[in-house]
Amino acid sequence: MQERIDSMTKNSRLSFALAVLILLFAAALRLYRLDSLPLGLNEQEIIDIRLAENTRQGDLQVFYNVGGQGRDLLYPVILAAVTTLTGGGALGYHLLSAWIGIVTVALVYAVGKRLYGDLAGLAAMSLTAVSLFPTLLSRLAMRETLLPALITAVLLTMALAFPVYYRKRSAVMLNSAFLTLAVLLGLGIYLHPAALMIGVVFVVYLAYMLLPRRRRTIQLLTYSVFAVIVATILAAPYLTSAMRLPDLGGMGRLVEGLTSDLSTIPARIFNGLLAIGIQGDANAAFNVPGRPLFDAISMVLIGVGFVVTARTIRKARYALVFFAAVLMLPLALLSPDSPSNLAFAAVYPVLALLFGLGVAYLASRSQLRRLAHVLLAVIVLFNTAWTLYDLFDTWEALPAVYDAYNSDIAQLAKQIDRTAHTTPTVICARGITTQRPQVQLPRGRLLSLMVNRQAAALR
Repeated sequence: MQERIDSMTKNSRLSFALAVLILLFAAALRLYRLDSLPLGLNEQEIIDIRLAENTRQGDLQVFYNVGGQGRDLLYPVILAAVTTLTGGGALGYHLLSAWIGIVTVALVYAVGKRLYGDLAGLAAMSLTAVSLFPTLLSRLAMRETLLPALITAVLLTMALAFPVYYRKRSAVMLNSAFLTLAVLLGLGIYLHPAALMIGVVFVVYLAYMLLPRRRRTIQLLTYSVFAVIVATILAAPYLTSAMRLPDLGGMGRLVEGLTSDLSTIPARIFNGLLAIGIQGDANAAFNVPGRPLFDAISMVLIGVGFVVTARTIRKARYALVFFAAVLMLPLALLSPDSPSNLAFAAVYPVLALLFGLGVAYLASRSQLRRLAHVLLAVIVLFNTAWTLYDLFDTWEALPAVYDAYNSDIAQLAKQIDRTAHTTPTVICARGITTQRPQVQLPRGRLLSLMVNRQAAALR
């Protein structure tokens, strides 16, 4: 069985051409009407944007205290740096997320192709490109938009750093791979508490590669120690702040969220599993209420992929995704708000890779090969049509979305963008010209965050 899957790892020009077409479609889906869909900013976006503006003015903290809850540093710093070039407003704040979403699609393809072959990479990439939540997440200025890219990038560098095929690699390649891995792990810890789990995946996978029954190499151990040292140096300010402020630290927030109200854990796990393909998040801010993360057939193929990784865990490239799924899926299943799409932000790339492996497994069996290709085409076409309809017709028309994204203010900001450069505009509101965000954000200040024409003469 595995030999047939292994034979699908050869390079293919057709695979690359299809990947480029899928990536272009994913880019169009994420960039079309980026300034007006969604119309406005939700509460979580406003928090991250305000922190970015604070960062721009020199207020750098490892943990920001937002209403008694810790908020990490990395995303506000990146957003502040990018918007220095792109400008603010509804379009400027969302461009970073769109770029990250497009890069995530490409990274999923790179990981799937390297581990399981062309078909697996294309399948995983397609599911990520056309599903609603990954598309919607790419339109929001929130720290969760960076999580899928971080997780996928770490998996890719681990696949490059560790001998998943036991092929001879140059010292330059190993140096680059382990250094990149160390930087991703060390800086990723400043993004979100969920990023801590990818560090756990690295530690578990390293132990797996060094087990007595596996080939021990001094070289692998040396490079791994080097990566751990570099990552620890980069994470030192975070670790120090976490010891001083345990309530704001990421580990404390993560444990508190996963273990809160132990009596509801079985229900949370059940709801989280259903959210993959049956019944999803009811929060209209991040989903069409009730829509699952993927679809029922994709959920079955994800299960097939997981079983394949479990059965062939002795092979390093299957063990990598197996450990990632086992260690990271609880972040979504045990979320206090389960089912929650935001809780799936860190794990949906892993589910997409399992989906790709499931498709590749079916295609590796001669009697099911045609079925696998037809099934993949049907799933991609169905999800494309489903996402286009839900995103551009259903979701933006929901009254709950209008309220959650402060669309009444956004409509005023849109009108100002059209007319303020030619028509004198007077707005009766306080806080519009205030440069530093206040604790309670006035509606006037919120309006100024959404206006793209920052040079417009408003009085």
